[in-house]
Amino acid sequence: MNIKYNYNKKIETLFADQIFITGFTRSGTSIISFLIGSLDKVHLSFEPMMINLLLNSNDFKNKVFLKAIYKSYFFEDFYISYKNGRNFNFNINDESNIKKYKDIKFIRENLSKSKRRFEIIDNLNKSEKIAIKCANIFFKQKLLDEYSIKNLIIMIRKPDDILKSVVQKGWVNKNYSSKGFTKSFKKVNHKEVPFHLDKKEISIWNSMNNSEKFCWEIKKFNESVLKLNNSNLTIIDYNDFCNNPEYYLNFLKSKHNLQSTKITNKIIKTIKPLKKKYFNYQKFKNNLNSKLYLDTLKSYEEVFKKRLT
Repeated sequence: MNIKYNYNKKIETLFADQIFITGFTRSGTSIISFLIGSLDKVHLSFEPMMINLLLNSNDFKNKVFLKAIYKSYFFEDFYISYKNGRNFNFNINDESNIKKYKDIKFIRENLSKSKRRFEIIDNLNKSEKIAIKCANIFFKQKLLDEYSIKNLIIMIRKPDDILKSVVQKGWVNKNYSSKGFTKSFKKVNHKEVPFHLDKKEISIWNSMNNSEKFCWEIKKFNESVLKLNNSNLTIIDYNDFCNNPEYYLNFLKSKHNLQSTKITNKIIKTIKPLKKKYFNYQKFKNNLNSKLYLDTLKSYEEVFKKRLT
């Protein structure tokens, strides 16, 4: 299937400069995406489900076609709609409510008039950035290269802290999905399994209980990070970030040539060091294979060495 996917230089630059934020569940991807999304001239796409599917669709052969869809979504659908305020979320109970990271003045300016496509392109500022927050993407270097993702931010967190958090929320129980936390899945022998599983891993996945599946996904996520090239990769530990958010904000602003807004300063003030939650999750740990648990801790320790300090 032939499809034209090359845009003019302005749009290609916008696409090439995208900032992609990912990390495993409960690792701080939301708060750092709001912080980045609050910066001047940054447009945040929060958990776009179609992108999760595209980036996990490694079985598809036509990569040119998939990349064309990826580009088309972010410019034709997200960016143009964003500049006209069409995709602003005002649901006060939803995590992606735009008022969490943009002020009223910005919102009103984008809702004040409808801009045509050619007007948006003519006025496209080279300092504008699209930021995409999409958790639980198991990136491979080839995938980053194929989609021209050159600015990747990965949030990491101690496995015990992730496990405690999800146990408290009741996310790992009898209703835990066999698809895992990746949201994108494939069917193998009539069973739904995460997209990122290799053929040899499917039997292992099916043999594990729900607690082990969750722990195993943390391990696999960390291992996938370790295989990525260091170039343009920023790894941030959630605990480090909460202890000194201004340091990481200033680093990201300098790296991407961005400026704070009043909302940025408000968000920074809400970020506090993580409080230790003392509760007994030994029952959960008893359901884990001891080797799997130790391997998961080790995978985090290895990624931790590569973090931004």
